[in-house]
Amino acid sequence: MSGRKVINVVGDPDNKVILDLGCGFDIGISIDLIESASIFYAVDLKVNPSLADKYPNLVILEGYIPDILEGYIPDILDQIPDASIDIVIAKGLLKV
Repeated sequence: MSGRKVINVVGDPDNKVILDLGCGFDIGISIDLIESASIFYAVDLKVNPSLADKYPNLVILEGYIPDILEGYIPDILDQIPDASIDIVIAKGLLKV
């Protein structure tokens, strides 16, 4: 799925706060959305640190992402203010 397809599904990302769970080291499909977002949270085990220099609105949160279906809320997400996210992307967490 491309960034364009994500936009077709979730709508206009301009000035939205976006959370990408399991974004991947180079943020993959969401890289197209970063510049439009007011804040872009990239969450994964490891994210390319050089991207933070390129995108001032990028917040990198690294750590273990447990199985959310079991109801465990990871401590890493406590760094994000409640009710502040407009768009959540979790494509990287879906494995077939």
